[in-house]
Amino acid sequence: MRRGLMKVPCMMRFRIDWQGQRYNLIFNYMKKSELFALILSIISDVTEISENDILSKSFKEDIVEARMLLIYFCHKEGLLPAKIAELSGLSHRCINKHISKANLLISNGGGYILINSNSIAKQLRSKLEQFVKQ
Repeated sequence: MRRGLMKVPCMMRFRIDWQGQRYNLIFNYMKKSELFALILSIISDVTEISENDILSKSFKEDIVEARMLLIYFCHKEGLLPAKIAELSGLSHRCINKHISKANLLISNGGGYILINSNSIAKQLRSKLEQFVKQ
């Protein structure tokens, strides 16, 4: 089996921190690529930008913000920057830059990004709960 497709026991804590609330779920088994695809589909639905556009190298502002949210949530859910870079096709430097910029924007109440991140967090929470119940 290829390394990225193995089912690896993963005791990652999935955290979504908004307004002082901490939400933890512990999974026994989950593929990292499945988690990445789940987050990508949620962000695509919320921002109404196609998955291909988010993963493209476009510099349009709305696409860059969607890409930043993808990287931010993948990082918040426990994926390492190296794995995010591998799955998204971006460089490690780009991943680290997006993580730090998203942290700064969200902590400062970055308007459009904050509104989207709250709705993404709610949808991600419900999808992860459905996954746990299966």
